[in-house]
Parts: sequence; structure tokens; C-alpha cells
Amino acid sequence: MNDQELLKKLTESFPDFVRQDYPWPEPFCEKPDNVRAIVLGTDPSYKLKRGIEFNKLQYVFELDRYKEGPSNPYFDSILENLKLIGLDLSSVFVENICRNYFTKVTYENDIWKEAAEIWIPRLKDELDRRFSDKNIPVLMTTEIIYHVLVKEAVGIRTARDLYKIESAVPILPEQNKLGRNLIPLYRHYEHKLKRHTEFKDRVKKLLQAGMQGLENI
Repeated sequence: MNDQELLKKLTESFPDFVRQDYPWPEPFCEKPDNVRAIVLGTDPSYKLKRGIEFNKLQYVFELDRYKEGPSNPYFDSILENLKLIGLDLSSVFVENICRNYFTKVTYENDIWKEAAEIWIPRLKDELDRRFSDKNIPVLMTTEIIYHVLVKEAVGIRTARDLYKIESAVPILPEQNKLGRNLIPLYRHYEHKLKRHTEFKDRVKKLLQAGMQGLENI
């Protein structure tokens, strides 16, 4: 299914929620051969300010902003977390689950989870094509991503449990729909890594070990 076919399917399924704007933002990757983790967002939708025309983004999270200045309101908190575990923009691949634009932002979008289910197989194919090394983990930037990626039989843990219970992270490949290790790296203030030093150290060890030999960490 190509982009236009997928957009048609989404529009027919959710006519009041899907914007026709295309092309969609491109994934961001400065150095493909240097990627140590995949950073996963939800979708590129954003709230329009009054009197401001809708603007399509060139890259996911509008990451090209960093070429013009030191700040990006969409990504600063995520980048702060990345730096605390030894990553930066040169060592990650950044993509959204849903690449299309919606009429509402994620947590106000009643059909987001349903739309995400349409996108997940395509996302998995994209990641497998780009990164055959399945040891490259996926860092989830918000809780709703975890909710749609974990397999139903596994059950959902609270964010508190994911951050506090050592055995809960990573969410193993057989437990999720992407077939890769998943790690919560939520951007919400309550879950910033500077507030969870033990979890931060755990994630750093996982990355340093290349997600191998987890039983020895």
C-alpha cells in the first residue's frame, strides 16, 4: 500500500479526523550507520494558533529547527532525555507511528489508537528494512505509544511500574508488535530521566550492552 492508498484508507475510515495534507514529514536520521536507537513519536499534528495558516513539516518533530537555533519546542524535552543516556541527534533514527496529519492532537484524538493499528505493520516493515539489526531498541516518547504497541496478552503496566520495576523494561520483542525491545522514554515532566536516576542508569546499561545478554545486566 503506497502513501496515497494509505491516505485514502485513513480518510475513508476516519473522515472527520484525517487531514488531506501531503507530503508527510520525513523521518530524521543524520547518520544511518551510527544509529543506536529508534525514537518513536505519535504523529505530526499540532494545535494551530489563531490567524496562523497550517504549515506542513519537512521532518518529523520539525527537527530541522535545530539547524537554525538551539531550541525546538516539539523535541527539547526528548533530546534532554536522550543526552542523559548518551545519545544525541547523530545516533538516533526518529519517526512517528502515524506519519499523516490529523485534525486533532494525539491525546484529544478519539480514533488515534485505531489509526495507529493501521500504521503499525507499515512502521515495522520500514524499521526492519532500514535496520536489520533487531538489537537496535525503540524508545517510546509517550505512554499512548506503549498502549498500542504492547500485545494484548501481555497486559499494560503503569508508567510508574515501567520506571520502577527492573524486570518490566525492556518490553521484549515477543511482547510487542514491532518485534524489537521497547523502552519508555516519556517526555512528560513526571517521567523525565533527571527525576528517575535509577531507571536512567538501567537504560544506559541496556544501550551499552547492545540489548544483548540482558540476564547479566
